[in-house]
Amino acid sequence: MSDIFISYASADRERAMVIAQALGARGWSVWWDRVIPPGREFDEVIEEALDASRCVVVLWSQASIASRWVKAEAAEAMSRKALIPAVIEPVRIPLEFRRLQAADLSQWDGTPNDPALDEFFGYVEATLGSAPQPDAPRRREPLPRSRKPRKLGGALVGAGVIAVVAALAGGLYSQYSRNAELERAERRRAEQEADRAARDEADRARRAEDERRAASDRKAADDRRAAEERRAAEERRAAEARARREASTPTTTSRPQTESAQSVPASGRMNVSWRDHALGFRGTFAWTPSSALLQVSISDLRTGLAIGNYSVPALVSQIAPTDYVVSAQFAVPGDSTTPGPHTHYSRLLFKAQRDGSVQLVQNCPRPGECY
Repeated sequence: MSDIFISYASADRERAMVIAQALGARGWSVWWDRVIPPGREFDEVIEEALDASRCVVVLWSQASIASRWVKAEAAEAMSRKALIPAVIEPVRIPLEFRRLQAADLSQWDGTPNDPALDEFFGYVEATLGSAPQPDAPRRREPLPRSRKPRKLGGALVGAGVIAVVAALAGGLYSQYSRNAELERAERRRAEQEADRAARDEADRARRAEDERRAASDRKAADDRRAAEERRAAEERRAAEARARREASTPTTTSRPQTESAQSVPASGRMNVSWRDHALGFRGTFAWTPSSALLQVSISDLRTGLAIGNYSVPALVSQIAPTDYVVSAQFAVPGDSTTPGPHTHYSRLLFKAQRDGSVQLVQNCPRPGECY
């Protein structure tokens, strides 16, 4: 168990060593050099030393007010009413520790008779409740008068002191190096954790932006598809309306003329199939003296996929005594050749046969283009 635990930042190690030596010379036992035995955890050793001390001297500086370890140790000491703050640089002490009077060692030059050092020792004595009790010096036997090698003895003592100081300095340097390495490792871990957290946050932001853009693209595609379907439906309705108007208009060529071709019946129904450059048509053609109707299923010739079922009015024109042309329009939503809504025009050539039947010969949607 030590009288005093000194809490400091690693950057202030040299100042902490000088203050620890001054307290030790006064007769107090001091725990300040954070040497970690092999196999022990850093924070575990620090906590044991902190709990075992009678008071805690916290050295406040620019480095220590930013150290979470120093502030944690100061908070633990204050909860035990064992905190002795000392300022070693002109700094503003963290708010939670300002209500305690702090010793000012910022101008102390290391001399043992400085009034600031005496004031600091007074704070320590008041906290511990008693002055230090140094061990009583050993009694020395007087040397015989004939043996007074004071100069030689002084030289030997001086050499011994130098050797001890050199050994202590070497040990302190080694311990300082180990503690500095621990501090650097801790900073590296903290920086790595901060970098990892920043990368995770950036990844989350990128994923959220990608999802937002994908949702926007899906909505735009849905809107375009809905608009195309509306246009296709409007075109289909318009084509059907035009065909109905044309079929209801009186004309001498609106139906097969049985007067000039007695073999063609005035009404009938027959199976038909034809194709154009992209689509295949299969169904029935029915006619009466006043109207004609094509009811067909349409499929994509390249993919074999069904386009839809259609029932559209047709316009019948007689171009020769036995030749008739049936014209119709089919508004489709799209096919493998022409994406998007468009209209296919069919111009079917029928010939009357001698047996009274009618035969589909070919589809010529445009002049010079027949299938």
